[in-house]
Amino acid sequence: MAINIELENNEQIISRISCCRKITNIEVVNSFLLNFFVCTTTTPVVGQIVDDYILTLTNKNIYLESIYYSPWEGIYSVMNTSKIPLKKVLSFDLYKDNKDECIIIKSNENKELKLIIKDDKSKEKVKEIKSYINKN
Repeated sequence: MAINIELENNEQIISRISCCRKITNIEVVNSFLLNFFVCTTTTPVVGQIVDDYILTLTNKNIYLESIYYSPWEGIYSVMNTSKIPLKKVLSFDLYKDNKDECIIIKSNENKELKLIIKDDKSKEKVKEIKSYINKN
């Protein structure tokens, strides 16, 4: 996937991984109802749930790009990009949830982000990311 983030001055990409998050039943119901009552044949899918992400580690920040797939063409685009400065990251931990390997990122703003690692290539990179964050 192409890099869609704007880096700060002297910022370098260290690693990128594909990940996703677990969708709750409430999100599915809300999406269905929103599409059922709001969406027409002339408007795009309004309540699509975004669960695919690209996590990018740089020497200054962690970027989380929300990936949206067009319902007609299947082409992806970045819906939103969140930025977490490394100095605000309290912990970056790995854990196993049933058969899934997961990441949990905690920030000093009492926020917690849980992501599922999608592929084997990303699983190896997560260890590098964790090591880098723990050093800094």
